[in-house]
Amino acid sequence: MFCQSCGSKLNDGAAFCAGCGARAGGGAPQAPQAPQAPQTVSTAPQSTIMVRDFRCNGCGSPLKIPANSRAPVTCPHCKKQCIIEGLYKNAEMAAKENINSGMSLTAEASTLHRAIVNSFCNSQYIPLDVFEKSEVIAEERYYIPGFCFDCNATTSFNYEVGVEKQQTYNRNRGDYSEDVTKYHTEWQPQSSTASVTHTLFSSANREFGSYVNRFYRDHDPIDLSDYDYLEFPSDLMTADSNLPASSSFAEYVKPVIDDMLYDQAANSIQRLNYRNLMMGGSNIQKSDNPKRVFFGMYRVAYTYNGEEYSTWANNDGSLIIYDDTPVDEARQAEMLRKQQNLAAISTKGITGFVIGCLACLIIGFIALPNWFLSVPLWLGAIVLGYFVPKRHSEKKANDLLREEAQRDLSAFSAQLSGIVQQFKANQKALPGIYQNLSGNPDAF
Repeated sequence: MFCQSCGSKLNDGAAFCAGCGARAGGGAPQAPQAPQAPQTVSTAPQSTIMVRDFRCNGCGSPLKIPANSRAPVTCPHCKKQCIIEGLYKNAEMAAKENINSGMSLTAEASTLHRAIVNSFCNSQYIPLDVFEKSEVIAEERYYIPGFCFDCNATTSFNYEVGVEKQQTYNRNRGDYSEDVTKYHTEWQPQSSTASVTHTLFSSANREFGSYVNRFYRDHDPIDLSDYDYLEFPSDLMTADSNLPASSSFAEYVKPVIDDMLYDQAANSIQRLNYRNLMMGGSNIQKSDNPKRVFFGMYRVAYTYNGEEYSTWANNDGSLIIYDDTPVDEARQAEMLRKQQNLAAISTKGITGFVIGCLACLIIGFIALPNWFLSVPLWLGAIVLGYFVPKRHSEKKANDLLREEAQRDLSAFSAQLSGIVQQFKANQKALPGIYQNLSGNPDAF
């Protein structure tokens, strides 16, 4: 079936044409309705030109918005001026902050769901019902403003090198003399320089600074996308730029450069016998106006027993940070108790007793002519010989206790492993916004 207005092919059951907005079967475009929040139909790039599809706030007709659009957008059918908040806010900030590139948001929903699952698997104290009772309630997308610093740094450093020296002197032995050689180390002060050239990223927002530092600090600048090719969903949130370049550099970049200079200095003298490596002040050359960028980031929120938890991901979902995970305190206490029980079981052997007994016997034989020496040694051997079988019996009993305690601890840990394996095998997604990922192996 085709639209009688523009000739576009109509989807089965469609009430309006997706091309021109006309009513299926003929008629005028849909009449204006009460304003409603814009909904994202698709944010995926099409061919080589990235296009985002939104609905008009007035008539509901599709709005095709090119990647480099700067809101507001005029509806071609009802001529309403539609403000797409995400586009407008981020275009305004990009212009104000001179941002012309960034890390585009490209993570799939399956990748973010898998991130939450992995956060559960990495905690040995997670509640056993966490997969059933957790609910994913939100996927938030952010662009965080930041800086790109190209740094050239140098520093001087001092250290001491150990040089082996020998000293020969004559020692008088009474009826003869001999030459004696002694060796010693002389420590000689040395100095040198180290240099580093590196590109580092840092945040222009204080609240997100630690996340940016962990996700993007050493990111390859080649991965930056031009602003016109960044994805801007309508619900995108942009953090304010509240951290000046000088403060961001001092807090996040300079310590890293100083550490790199130290490593460079240590590596340059690693073949030497050195001590007391002392670094001088670093001289870091950088641009006074560093490049401004956007860092794409996701926050996925889920709840468990009424508490909300967050999992953070970088722009493509390859790096994950989770602030906290649910903890079963009773399970944690039981695990610690079992670990302490295992550690408390003695592992002492009988080797020392056996060696002591044999030593007393051997020395006793050697000292036979001197009864006042041999008798105590023989008595010691007898005493030790008495304790050896007893000690051996204790060791066997402790070995059995350790094996039992280890099996108990392993079985307790295996409870969670079994639940995780079953959850991944069933491929039933967590309740909430990602439920439609059930059966998708990439989500687990």
